[in-house]
This record gives sequence, structure tokens and C-alpha cells, in this order.
Amino acid sequence: VKEAPKAAANPNDKYELGDVFSTSWGYEQTNVNFYQVVAKKGKSTLVFKEITGVIVSQDSSMSGKKAPKVDEFKNDKMHTCRLNKWGSVKIENHGASACDYTLVDGVKVYKGESYTSWY
Repeated sequence: VKEAPKAAANPNDKYELGDVFSTSWGYEQTNVNFYQVVAKKGKSTLVFKEITGVIVSQDSSMSGKKAPKVDEFKNDKMHTCRLNKWGSVKIENHGASACDYTLVDGVKVYKGESYTSWY
């Protein structure tokens, strides 16, 4: 019998200022947006600002991978989001996931997120 995941005592303890999350959404194309944690409030609230992304590879003229550009904020809009007891969050009504990265000489290098487009 598989057990359900246990809730963290403080869900936002597993995230740090500067961590990057992505959302992926769309119907005829897959849009990817990136958000950086700029503040933590209480036990389960994170504050995000949207950051830009850059294409890191293209599979074709209409698909590829985008990666976040840390600290390159799109605007000053803040997104205050409450984590659920498992540490999941929604940003602008889209499920958000912490972005995968590897450490290279102490610097986070983010892996690309898949996107598609119609242009």
C-alpha cells in the first residue's frame, strides 16, 4: 500500500529567496512563464515577480526550450501565493513548479522548459 506524501511543517521552508518557478499553459501552443521568489511570508506564503525567459534550444521553428533569466523582472507586479500543505502553489491560476537546475561553480544553471508556438 502506497502512503500519501506527508505535509511539511512549514511548506515554504523548502524554498529560498531567488528560487525560480515556472508555469506552463495553453491550448494550441504551450506558453511558459517564469517567476522568482522575492519574499517569504509566514509559514506558507511566497511572493513572486515574473522574470523573462530566453530560448536555449529549438527543436523546430515552432518548439524548443526556454530558461529563466534570474533577476530580469518583467514588471513590478507582485504575486502573493499561498502554498498548500504539500508545498504546491498556483500563480495566476496556473500550477507552478520549482525549476530544475544544476550547480556550476556555485551558480544555479536552470534547465530549459519545453514550449511550442504558432509563429
